[in-house]
Amino acid sequence: MLYGAFNCIICLYAALKAHLITIKRDPMLLKMLIIIMLLFIFGNLIISFYHLMKGEQNDKVVKALTWRVGISIALFLLLMIGFYTGLIGNPNPRPY
Repeated sequence: MLYGAFNCIICLYAALKAHLITIKRDPMLLKMLIIIMLLFIFGNLIISFYHLMKGEQNDKVVKALTWRVGISIALFLLLMIGFYTGLIGNPNPRPY
């Protein structure tokens, strides 16, 4: 499952490199992508908690938590790219 998340990161990087997604022109797109990823992380946490409390197979719990970890790593990398490119953060670090 973690392989699928990293595959998504590679596809996103390839799309950015090919200028199919122009985040430089619209920083709000990056912020919406971050919010969507946070919702997926929270959703996977709820799914894994549901299966854990229901007492079903541990495979479903592990699968949901694996997706959660993979998306969290992808979100961390996306935040690093956002801070590096200046799309996220303080636009004027030294106002004085």
